[in-house]
Amino acid sequence: MVKDFTPMWKTPTRSQAIDVLRTCRAWTDGIVRDLSPHERSLATPLGDGTWSVKDLLGHLATHEHRALITIGARQPGSDDELVFADVHALNAHHLREKRAQTLDEVEADYAATRTALVAAIDEMSDERWLEKIEYGRGRSALGLVLGKMLNGDKYGYFAHDLAHRRGLEQAVEVVRARS
Repeated sequence: MVKDFTPMWKTPTRSQAIDVLRTCRAWTDGIVRDLSPHERSLATPLGDGTWSVKDLLGHLATHEHRALITIGARQPGSDDELVFADVHALNAHHLREKRAQTLDEVEADYAATRTALVAAIDEMSDERWLEKIEYGRGRSALGLVLGKMLNGDKYGYFAHDLAHRRGLEQAVEVVRARS
């Protein structure tokens, strides 16, 4: 799947964004599907070397939650009003928050957030998708802003899952070697 994946580096259509989100999530779900709850909670090489698969799922949900707020499909909570020095500080804060949750809670949020994001993109008009919004020091189309928020490094816009591909593959290998 990853070998055949073509990165998107321009504002995609809503349909293209949804396809990337679904393709990438199918890959993530496929690689973690056979892990037991215990294996999903073990520390692995992910993140700073202490993240579990559960932590990665929470991380993906956190960034998609932020995208839903940007769309206006979710109201910001008190944590969403916090300002962080950089993305590392944001990730560290939300990692601590997600670690306080059970695996079932994190996995339910991971699934529900992706479902809500795909539905919100699918239901919005093309005019809204291309509407210019404030982003950084300028204005960009909402679809492009969302793509950048969910950037997958070399895999392009909306491919955030794949930005963690190599780490997740290594994590699964480590976990299986321990079992």
